[in-house]
Amino acid sequence: MGSDQCNRFNKDSLKLICQRASIWELGTCVCPHGTYGALGSSTCKNETVIGTFCNNTIDTFLCQSAINDSQCLDGRCQCMLGFYGKEAGKTCTNTQVVGLGCQNETDCSKVSNTICENDKCSCQRGYYAEEGEPSCKEEIKKDLEQHCDGDGEQECRTLNASCMAGICSCLVGFYKHKPNITKPWTCLPKSLVGQNCTSEHGFDVCNDTNAACNGGVCTCNSGFARREDICVSKVDFTQSCQSTEECLDIDAVCINNTCDCKNGTYLVSGRYLYCRPLVNLNKPCPSNRQGVCKDPNAVCSGGRCICKPSFYSKDGNVCGKFQVVSFTFILSHIMFPFIIFLITRITKTTKGGGVDTLCFCYDCCFG
Repeated sequence: MGSDQCNRFNKDSLKLICQRASIWELGTCVCPHGTYGALGSSTCKNETVIGTFCNNTIDTFLCQSAINDSQCLDGRCQCMLGFYGKEAGKTCTNTQVVGLGCQNETDCSKVSNTICENDKCSCQRGYYAEEGEPSCKEEIKKDLEQHCDGDGEQECRTLNASCMAGICSCLVGFYKHKPNITKPWTCLPKSLVGQNCTSEHGFDVCNDTNAACNGGVCTCNSGFARREDICVSKVDFTQSCQSTEECLDIDAVCINNTCDCKNGTYLVSGRYLYCRPLVNLNKPCPSNRQGVCKDPNAVCSGGRCICKPSFYSKDGNVCGKFQVVSFTFILSHIMFPFIIFLITRITKTTKGGGVDTLCFCYDCCFG
């Protein structure tokens, strides 16, 4: 930032300058040596007052020559230690007031309820005053639901409360609770989803706005699912999910981070998306739609689930596969045993014990 940027809105002859510690750092727009400009102003005045910009290397006595008991400190004309003067004023007085320059607590001992902070006597926490006032006054604490100004750091009396929109209210993440009529209001921490809660304390005891205290535990409202300690909206089919609980349809499951129909069902598209049970064999099905029949060896054809080619309806419930019998199977398991049996039965011995003949009729062999 250069001096040109500092003077975009300055039409006076006294121009602002860009002051910076090094060329690598952003600078600050300040008035030139020997002039005064209020914080936020775009113009400089050629006068020496408390707050005038000064530079000891240019003029060591600029401040002292114009204002008694003053000095050039941190680039501005300021009152010396033990003296006080208002901004843009022309006098420094030896008086004990809020804003008096100091080095330690002893320097502020005569100004009630002050401490030495940032080289000035400032009000202690819980007290307030304008600079130049002789002492700091105690802040009047307000209870919950009472009107407040928002001026004091701790204007509200209740712990974990603050002045918001002119009313003392519990901080975000806390809820108000009154143990009984004799006790004051308190701000208690809200419970995370899954944590214990007390419904008697009110409806706003859960940290997540989409959760409520049910059965002593913060649970997600209808249409929401728990994800760690928060509630997320349930999602429809084909949408992203992290768990099955996040899927809106009761028949949906989270597969590969996407909501899809569970096993035994199929997705129906239309005005609404929903899961329908797979169709049994020989029952009506969506015309020519695949993947809707319960039996994996069935297809939807002609509006009904029927068995695929090479399969047949077994007991009307499942599809069985036709068995193809090979020639080798017939030869080895049927023909060959039959031939052995036949040869064994047609062989007959004579009365003399020798082989008489082979016969091929029932009467001559067994007659």
